Amino acid sequence: MKSLILRDLRAFKTFFILMLILMLFYSYLNIRFGSVDGIIGFIIVFLTSNTAMVLFLGDSELIPLTAALPVSRKQLVLSKYISTYLFTLLIIVGTSVITWFLASTYIDAQSDLFQLVSLRGFVFAFMPMTIMISISYPLLFKFGFNSGARIVLFAIMISYAVTTVLGDRFFHQFTTPGRKGIFILFMNIFKHFEDSIGKVQFYSLTLTLMVTTLLLSMILSIHFMRTKDIS
Repeated sequence: MKSLILRDLRAFKTFFILMLILMLFYSYLNIRFGSVDGIIGFIIVFLTSNTAMVLFLGDSELIPLTAALPVSRKQLVLSKYISTYLFTLLIIVGTSVITWFLASTYIDAQSDLFQLVSLRGFVFAFMPMTIMISISYPLLFKFGFNSGARIVLFAIMISYAVTTVLGDRFFHQFTTPGRKGIFILFMNIFKHFEDSIGKVQFYSLTLTLMVTTLLLSMILSIHFMRTKDIS
């Protein structure tokens, strides 16, 4: 499995470099227009979700070839999950470094950095990727790269539209005056649940749900991969 993970890291090295450039460029544009709001949310939610798709769809020709090698299909599936999380971790570290650099100049960035490196920020950082691959990878392994991708992209568009509507209608009470962005919104929502049901209870439940969802996704993906005819 180690060789499969290293293969992913080598194969998508150029993609990751482009992602870093995009992260820096987007951060510069935000600062150019006088705000650090939206930097963390965009990078972690949008870029990591796209990373999951690229790491899978980019292997549309490589997976059949890899499956012919002396590795089990279980190893092939698990390596894809691990590779995706490794790329996600690199993006989160890059985001933290950018925020740390901006924190020396912008007080809002300093506040965001403190929250990003906390348990609250950890959950926010890994939740989008966990949800994304838990839903999309079993579909992609089952229906293939073309049909599966269409299903996943359609679901993402619907989810984004519904979330936007619900956010405007129901989440306005969690906004911070003078600030905007999905990161700020979710930090306030998480704090609300911490105060309502307790910090330990809230994060224990959240992390349990994330891990359980991920494990079920892996089991489904392995099952679909084992019963799939790859040619």
